[in-house]
Amino acid sequence: NVRVGLEDNFYLDSAGTQMARSNGDLVAKAVRMARDAGREPATVQEARSMLSLRQI
Repeated sequence: NVRVGLEDNFYLDSAGTQMARSNGDLVAKAVRMARDAGREPATVQEARSMLSLRQI
């Protein structure tokens, strides 16, 4: 599991030179990292099902 959000991370790189503009930037980086590792992130529907969350 990956935790993303501006409350936890401000930067997109380990050197702290590229600041994220939004949570979307952080999610996009997490998706790229997962795919680079040969993993496919869950879709919204798959995540809801795994967590037994109701549809909104």
